[in-house]
Amino acid sequence: MPPMDVSQVLLQQPASMETMPEVTSSDLAADGSLESEAEALSSPDLDAAVRIGDEECREFTDHVMHFAYPEPPRIPFFHKSTASGFFQRVRRLFFGCFYNDMRTLGEPKILAMTRYSGLGPLEKAVERAIVRRQKSGEDGAAPVLAIGAGQRLGEAQLKKMFSDRIRLYESSPVYAELDGVIDEELPAAGIDEADIGRNFFELVYSFYGSMYGDDQQRVLQKVFDSLRVGGEGFLMWKITDVDCYRMADLMRRYASLFQLRGIDVSVETAGYGLSGPSGEIFHTVWLRKKKEGVDIAAILKEAELLDRRKDPSLIPAPTMRLSLNGPYLSSREIPVERLESIVKGMMESAALAMGIESANLVRKLQTCGSSTGARAAEQWAADFVRSSLLDYTERGLTPPLEYHVPLSLQVLSLVHQVIPILDEGELTLAEYKGRMMLYMARGPGR
Repeated sequence: MPPMDVSQVLLQQPASMETMPEVTSSDLAADGSLESEAEALSSPDLDAAVRIGDEECREFTDHVMHFAYPEPPRIPFFHKSTASGFFQRVRRLFFGCFYNDMRTLGEPKILAMTRYSGLGPLEKAVERAIVRRQKSGEDGAAPVLAIGAGQRLGEAQLKKMFSDRIRLYESSPVYAELDGVIDEELPAAGIDEADIGRNFFELVYSFYGSMYGDDQQRVLQKVFDSLRVGGEGFLMWKITDVDCYRMADLMRRYASLFQLRGIDVSVETAGYGLSGPSGEIFHTVWLRKKKEGVDIAAILKEAELLDRRKDPSLIPAPTMRLSLNGPYLSSREIPVERLESIVKGMMESAALAMGIESANLVRKLQTCGSSTGARAAEQWAADFVRSSLLDYTERGLTPPLEYHVPLSLQVLSLVHQVIPILDEGELTLAEYKGRMMLYMARGPGR
């Protein structure tokens, strides 16, 4: 299989919009405004949100450095799984690097897709699901659905971590033979035909499995409907699917519109091992249900119309999250200087968890190639804000800070690159890459 030419995929323009509804100007409100149709998004106390973000950076950094996933069970070669079949077994035998049914939570490609996404590490998302269940006052474990769990190795790890605090469900066309992991199997079916219920799950996730559905817009709606209010979902889309590419683009640039209509979303393009023949790149989609009765097709229709109108005055005010657990804030109400101070504070919080001075952290970031020559935390933070906000704004593009991926995770995705070399002295970039390869091969917490 030849390496994917990512640049050509990213430059590809949608050739069709078969799954997108046709839109007309009559779909706008009478006054042509979207903001007049819903309550304005309020901005909670910024100082409180900053404190939550700083604490998350400390806690998350400590988690990445010291947490170790439980050992997964050993699976006989001929056990059935989500993708069982003769050709899958041949693929696994001769092309193991392309076989994803044996995935575990600590696998580098899974971490690359989730750790710094809108979802964050899966184990942290499960913790949030448990807390939501407890706060709801309902008895029983938090219901969690895996769509296409493969050999169930990751799910076995979740069970070891959370035991009876979660009730694991799976929806797949074929089920693995590993017993004692999934509490309830839904009727066997592909995601297009599967009935996963409504208003039930605290968390629904799928690594690879759901992206093989024929209609990803319908899959997204199905997952949304299955969640309880406050519940979260995580899906992956093929970047080569033209309709998925268009949906991802609209959801990224009009995230505040989706939020206004009752669904928090963030969409990223995430990849792993892109320099090798087994490299993979996908759209990763996080969503959180804010209310019942949301029609995702109708929101996409609105976003498509806004995109054609190209009138910034009609677009809802942009918002951003400082942290996974923090509130949404109005991007326009945070001055650039304050944003730089927030980024600097997050960086210093991570440095504190690592046990090093922020100035030393900046020097190590230069080794990793993640610094523009900054010598102090203040300059690194200013460079980060410039590259993540001002440069995009000046070019008339939607800044990544408004994609609704928490600011804390955007900062940590760069800062955590120094973890493999915390105990090292001065290194060249080539030496750093060698240390990183060993770190990824060992796995987190080892």
